Amino acid sequence: MSNRYQADTEQFFDDQPQEPIRGFAMANSVSPPGGNGITGNRSSIMTFDLSSRSNVVGIDNLIYRGSSTSPFGAKWGTALHQGVNLTYSFSSSASTYGSGAPGSLLNLTNEQIATAKVVMQAYANISNLTFSEVADSAISAGDIRWGRTGDTAGTPTSKAYYPSEGTPFSGDIWIGVSSSQYATPNVKGTYGYQTFLHELGHALGLTHPHSSSLPAATGEDHLKYSVMSYRSYDGASLTWGYSNSFYPTSLMLNDISAIQYLYGANTTYQSGNNTYSWTPDTSVFETIYDTGGIDSLDASNQTQSVQLNLNSGSWSQIGKAFWNGQAYVRDCLTIAYTSTIENATGSAYNDTLIGNAVANVLDGRAGADNMQGNGGDDIYYVDNAGDVVTENAGQGTDSVYASVNFTLGNNVENLTLTGSAAINGTGNSLNNLITGNAAANLLDGGAGADTLKGMGGDDSYYVDSGDVVVENLNEGTDSVYAGFNYTLGANLENLTLAGTSAINGTGNGLNNLITGNAAANLLDGGAGADTLKGMGGNDTYSVDNSGDLVIENANEGTDTVNASISYSLGANVENLTLTGNAISGTGNTLNNVLIGNAYANTLNGGAGNDTLDGGAGSDTLYGGLGDDTYWIDSSGDIVSENANEGTDTINASVSYTLGANVENLTLTGASAINGTGNELNNIITGNAADNVLNGLGGVDTLIGQGGADRYIVDNVGDIVVERANEGNDWVEIRGTGVSQYTLPDNVENLDLASTNGNINATGNNLDNYIRGTQANNVITGGKGNDLLSGQRGSDTYIFNRGDSSDTIQEIGKDLPSAAVDVDILKFGSGINADQLWFSKQDYHGSLIVGVIGTSDKVSIEFWYANKETNWSESYIEQFQTADGKTLTYDKVDQLVNAMAAFAPPAMGQTTLPTNYQQALAPVIAAAWA
Repeated sequence: MSNRYQADTEQFFDDQPQEPIRGFAMANSVSPPGGNGITGNRSSIMTFDLSSRSNVVGIDNLIYRGSSTSPFGAKWGTALHQGVNLTYSFSSSASTYGSGAPGSLLNLTNEQIATAKVVMQAYANISNLTFSEVADSAISAGDIRWGRTGDTAGTPTSKAYYPSEGTPFSGDIWIGVSSSQYATPNVKGTYGYQTFLHELGHALGLTHPHSSSLPAATGEDHLKYSVMSYRSYDGASLTWGYSNSFYPTSLMLNDISAIQYLYGANTTYQSGNNTYSWTPDTSVFETIYDTGGIDSLDASNQTQSVQLNLNSGSWSQIGKAFWNGQAYVRDCLTIAYTSTIENATGSAYNDTLIGNAVANVLDGRAGADNMQGNGGDDIYYVDNAGDVVTENAGQGTDSVYASVNFTLGNNVENLTLTGSAAINGTGNSLNNLITGNAAANLLDGGAGADTLKGMGGDDSYYVDSGDVVVENLNEGTDSVYAGFNYTLGANLENLTLAGTSAINGTGNGLNNLITGNAAANLLDGGAGADTLKGMGGNDTYSVDNSGDLVIENANEGTDTVNASISYSLGANVENLTLTGNAISGTGNTLNNVLIGNAYANTLNGGAGNDTLDGGAGSDTLYGGLGDDTYWIDSSGDIVSENANEGTDTINASVSYTLGANVENLTLTGASAINGTGNELNNIITGNAADNVLNGLGGVDTLIGQGGADRYIVDNVGDIVVERANEGNDWVEIRGTGVSQYTLPDNVENLDLASTNGNINATGNNLDNYIRGTQANNVITGGKGNDLLSGQRGSDTYIFNRGDSSDTIQEIGKDLPSAAVDVDILKFGSGINADQLWFSKQDYHGSLIVGVIGTSDKVSIEFWYANKETNWSESYIEQFQTADGKTLTYDKVDQLVNAMAAFAPPAMGQTTLPTNYQQALAPVIAAAWA
């Protein structure tokens, strides 16, 4: 047989030295001499223009063409991409062949026949080829004819004929005897099995990658990509032959693609849910072809680490390493380009699992595994703290199931804790769903709006804004840790506020434990018997259940309880505010602030300097020990203080009288109200309106705060305090405890009329009005333009230099003949009889007595108006000067008449001029005794 039909040469070496083995693929472009002479009943063979190639190098360079320059390829059947049913037969020494056939025809061994059938099925599995066996005889043979020859010269190893229309040799395969592995090719991974795959490929229309006019894709001319290659590894020499210790057990990547290009793809093979696994400590060299279902690569039984890559055309490392002529390798498992394997399970070692674009389940099993998704909604199973899950952005919604503490890496959305151990789950910056197991878990979503779901056990949740915590009923005692305002959802028991911000914590219907942080918190347990615990800061607690418990340590801020039930403050809590209806509140030993609501409350401050404010309603306030402060807003409010229980103060917005044992009263609001003391030494302070302040018994201090106030003084020790420009104020003297009184600063008026005693009264530097009693008064107006009214009795008015212009309104009802109610106007030091100027003023019929040379004067109103009645009601019976002289009322007119002839001396003229003296001195001397 001429070598012009040879397509290529093969050589084989393994780690046990063997002789080179050569084989041939026979071309049928020219009909060989001889042949079996059978030309009928054969399947069609078509040629096709190679310009219609697939444009995939790995496919196109495996398609046989008649020569390197031929534009045509050939295949069985009538159309590209279409299957065909091929017959096959096994020749024997009795078969008929033409003269061109090899000599020394031998029967195929049972193993060889079985292997041929397995190999044909391998092609049928991946394509639309089917094979049917027929008898091999002198008159009939299969499209694919398997034969065996002992002709080592003509057939050194094995050879096959390409499909060629009308050529009887097409599809014939000859197996030689030069390799012992040909005798037992049924063992996958051997050179013999790979040879059967290789030769059938020729018979179906495949050539060698290196034989094509189209070069193989870079790195793809070796057995990992095609059983048709002569190279054991990338870059191996074609003259070396194979040097593997292990061979492909299946058609490889480009073989499958090329056969499917010619004959179409089988879409029903391995279409169920398949699991692919390999016996431990054996080598793996294959391409998986799978057409559907949810499939898995399972390395759980392997005795060393693996790398499983689910991407079609990528390589996985698994099984025992073998020699490929260059190195020991174990990365010879791949997945056909048209197949999808969804899931991968690792070994007990440190594995790498790489997903593809669909939804994968990656389970590394034991060991510190590296798992990487590549699109799709992936699921990862994590059981080792060293496991790493890697996802890129935009690659689906992914989930990790972890039986150890785990923190989600970037771009992974969900985490579920498995097993029964108390482990923790932490999220990332995405909106995570983190689910616990039945044990006590710590779930922390990290940044993002996360959903944290416990599944039993005493779980702890760390939340930030936007997070949602989900707990079912009776799933342990659970705690939430929040760094922002937070309200517990259903079935959550405890809440702890984190961070340093002043934030609020709210409970639910359960018996909650709510703990604040070091800042000022508002803690509200909601319904249920709650425990509220502050941790520093000025905290506020809302209490609505008699079972609620507030816990505060010493020196942790000024804290407040808002209670809708009757409540007693616990230790270290300062303030209480009542909400709701008519309830009571009780303080402790601290300085409490107790505030009522709109109903009738009872407040008891206990020990300490307490502040009690009943709010609206008729309240009863018990201060207890300490200097207490009360706020009163209703006439029905009652303040109760026992003796010796401190110095207490009432702030009242209504008119109020101090009860027993309360010392001080301050009027509040803007209304004109009154404040009355008790028998104690009170301090009574008004508001900005017009107040009547009455200290009653005791030595009281009365303080006005604006408005026209009236101060009631009944004790010589009473003190009235007024600031400048705070209204036109009065001091009213009552009782018998005051015998003399001087108006304090900034008070304008003094009223003695409410008492009948002999009282001496003195004004201040303002323009005063001083009204006397019905008894004898000594009234000194002081500086300012004063109005002095002695009323009845024998009154004495004191006038000094610099006292400006005083007016006297005297009510005496004295008969001229009766020496009753003798009123006196007494001039002070430096004012002598000859320095007084008497005149009559028509206004009110007044008598004017001036000090010459000054603006000082005294006006006695109605002096002349009442003279016609023969009553001395408005008379001053005597005028006395500092030089000891006295003028009686009946001599006054002598002076008035005499001085009427002259004008009053000029300002600064403190003695009478000479001409005045000549006329007036005799009259003055006669009138003053």
